[in-house]
Formats: sequence, structure tokens, C-alpha cells
Amino acid sequence: MTRCIWFLAALVWVWPAQAQSLFTLQPESRIWIDGASNVSSFTCEAGPIEGSAQLPDTPIMKAGLADAPALSAPVRLFDCGNGRMNSDLYDALDAKRHPYIEFRLLGAGVSDGWAGEWQRIQVTGEIAIKGAWRTVSLTAEGRRLKNGLYRVRGRAPLKMTDFDVTPPTALLGMVRARDDIVVRFDLTAQECNTDMLAVGDAPAGAVEECLGAP
Repeated sequence: MTRCIWFLAALVWVWPAQAQSLFTLQPESRIWIDGASNVSSFTCEAGPIEGSAQLPDTPIMKAGLADAPALSAPVRLFDCGNGRMNSDLYDALDAKRHPYIEFRLLGAGVSDGWAGEWQRIQVTGEIAIKGAWRTVSLTAEGRRLKNGLYRVRGRAPLKMTDFDVTPPTALLGMVRARDDIVVRFDLTAQECNTDMLAVGDAPAGAVEECLGAP
């Protein structure tokens, strides 16, 4: 299961939730890796993304780096639409030894007056690819939708060699992937106020209903 807990925590950072809220990622959530070679471009998609987290109504990130909310995305969840390309991607990222791309949230902030419109979110964090951690800053867009839904989308330009990844080659070196890649994400989460879900207070099936379980 891919856990986008950093995204869920960012919702509380930029749009404080009411009391304790349970956030559950929706099936339309996706992550992509875009890149190109000397002959064509490619996109590898990971989805549907799953995950949930119960977050308090206090600002996050007071506990320090060790407790920072984190994303853990299995490398083998990415599909480039071609079996050979998938294999090359998994080999380049050394999926056997480093099976996850990880992200750790350090901070996030949003401008005032969102009022249902897309707002710019400045995100700072650390990302690990092939076990190498690097600090990144990116600009995302966030929006509070109707019925307790939140959506965040954005992109992070990266270089494979910054993470000790050798851009893959094929056909005896005739096809060479370029160093530059872009990680894109488009995530939607459902908020459910969990005051009613406290132990002893929740009616039968309330937790499952909040999570959207059948």
C-alpha cells in the first residue's frame, strides 16, 4: 500500500481540520515520473494510491524530523506501459535493495484567502531515491473541494544522478535516457471528523463508513 501521509499532514498544516480528522486518499490519486531519452519521452504512472491517517487539530511538525510525516511509494507500483521499460526502471532504481521512493515532509505553507480556489503551497521536504536522501523544495497547488474533499497537485524536477542513479540505456547504448526527470502528483483526500469515532462513542460501522469501505 502506498502511504501519502505527508500529503494528509500538509492538509492540516495549511487548512486546519476540525478536532481530530481522518483523511483517506481517494482512488483517483496518482503519482507519475516523466522523462525522456534521445529518441522519445516516457511517463511511468503509480496508482491507484491508497492510504489514510488520523491527524490532530494541532500544527504538525513540532515533534522534530524523526516524527515527520512520510510518503512511501513502492518502486514496482510504477508502470511505464512497456515491460522492458518497467524492467529498466526497476533495475536503475535498484528496486530489490531499495524497494521504495520515500518523501519526508519538513514544512508547508499556503497563501491566505483560499475560498475554494486553487492556492499555492510551498513544500519543503526530503526525498529518497535508491536510498539517497536529498532536500527538495517545490510549489504545489491545493484546493478545498465540496463535501470534505481536498486536492493537491504539483511537480518536482529532479536529476537521476543527484540520487546516484545511472540513467538507463538500451540497444547497446543507442538509446540513452536523459538525466532530468519530473515527479508529478495529483492527490485527493476525504476528510472525516473523528469526534464521533472516539472509543465508545462510534456507532456500528461508523469507522468503515468514514473510510469509505463497502
